[in-house]
Amino acid sequence: MRRILLIIVLCLLAISSTGCKKARLRAQLKELMSSTIVLPEKISCVYNGEVFPMPDSLRDKPKLIVYIDSTECTTCRISQIGKYYHIFQLLKEKGLFELMLIFPNIELLGIPAERYVLDSEVRCPVYFDIGNKFPELNPSITFDQRLHTILVDHTGTPMFVGDPISSREMHRLFMNAVNKQTNK
Repeated sequence: MRRILLIIVLCLLAISSTGCKKARLRAQLKELMSSTIVLPEKISCVYNGEVFPMPDSLRDKPKLIVYIDSTECTTCRISQIGKYYHIFQLLKEKGLFELMLIFPNIELLGIPAERYVLDSEVRCPVYFDIGNKFPELNPSITFDQRLHTILVDHTGTPMFVGDPISSREMHRLFMNAVNKQTNK
């Protein structure tokens, strides 16, 4: 009898903790959607074999921001940049949004991540947060990596949250959000 009671209690705890996680995620998503995403002052761009400051004109454009924080495997994420190429091409063709892959300004085995990307011959722009200020300027972006990809309008207001390369369903939802903006 005690075993059955213990199993029931453990099941109830598991169910309630799952519910708490979903509720926490919903609350974080609601907070993120009601915030304004701000870009740091010092951002560099690596593109076409060059490193240069981010153009100021990008600040006032709608964009898909993919933020890679310093807790993620940076080399893993750099190796996955190619998965964003079709998103980059699509957004470029539609002319509505820019793609911003934002990495922290860190070193990988003594080599600046910026240099690592430059040597990787990536085919889309990659941005580096020079002062690592992005998380400080955007406290509504939590440690949950599912909330690190945000489609924002020209004022920085989130319109969609989720990484389109994470799953087919997320890609479909992302395309719906982009097409909704196209049809306006």
